[in-house]
Amino acid sequence: MNNLLITNLVLILIIIASASICIALGMDPIFVFNSLSYLKPARGRMEIISDSENKSLVIIDYAHTPEALSSVLSSLK
Repeated sequence: MNNLLITNLVLILIIIASASICIALGMDPIFVFNSLSYLKPARGRMEIISDSENKSLVIIDYAHTPEALSSVLSSLK
């Protein structure tokens, strides 16, 4: 399993946990689930800024340590 897939799985689990907590605290489930459509990924985190017709792909990531950069590059392979 690659790092990108693991990262996405972790994000999905965080969203499910957050929605569950909101509902457990008494929020209307319909409101909670409708609100999920407003979620946006963090800017600069594996952000696709260009996907052109010539099949080139430009991605920005704010990785700022050697380990983070290595993880980003591994997940893109």
